[in-house]
Amino acid sequence: MGQDGRVQTQDYLAAAVTLIIFTASAQHAAVNYPQSFIMSYAPAPSSARGATLADYLSLLPSLDQAQKQLNLTYILGSVYYTRLGDYPTFADARVQAPLQAFQKALQQIEEMINQRNQERPPYEFLLPSKIPQHQYLSLSMTS
Repeated sequence: MGQDGRVQTQDYLAAAVTLIIFTASAQHAAVNYPQSFIMSYAPAPSSARGATLADYLSLLPSLDQAQKQLNLTYILGSVYYTRLGDYPTFADARVQAPLQAFQKALQQIEEMINQRNQERPPYEFLLPSKIPQHQYLSLSMTS
């Protein structure tokens, strides 16, 4: 980027657009969607360490606070409005071939992740079919 804030090279523009798309899709999915799964975990007390049920209960938040946290993390981690690579028809026919190649690559990546998940504890939050594209990206692509 130049001193005046203008994009000077095509390489810089490609890197900037890549960063925007990544941040509004995969990074968003990686940060938001595991929240419900992770934040709703409450460890079970262990009497082996001498803790009583009263000791454990004193560490828990109030029911109202716990419900608010569960509701918030559920909303953040479960609302999927869009899907990465799933765009409406573009008016410019030159977009179709690269878009189909992108969609095919996403399908191959998903197949690879699913295969790997059979040999380890599954992590499904970054399956391409579960990565949203930010609505502003999908809207700007069609206007």
